[in-house]
Amino acid sequence: MDQVLCANNAAALLSGSFTVASGAVWSGGAGTFDPSTTNMGAIYTPTAAEIAAGSVTLTLTTTGNGLCTRGHRPGAAHLHRCAHRQCRT
Repeated sequence: MDQVLCANNAAALLSGSFTVASGAVWSGGAGTFDPSTTNMGAIYTPTAAEIAAGSVTLTLTTTGNGLCTRGHRPGAAHLHRCAHRQCRT
């Protein structure tokens, strides 16, 4: 899930998946998940403080696991100024 994002367009398109469990939930960060934390293709918009800090760590955790151990996968979104080579369009 690690992504490099531009500070002036820092929304991150998330892409999560799960098997066996009945669902999963995104957590971490103080920004917003649109449309929700349970949508695997949510868009995460970081706060100004997260942009200033330069990164945010989000975690996808499975739910409805029955007798199985819940799974989780942390990942980071790294926020760069637009001078960064990957931010040029």
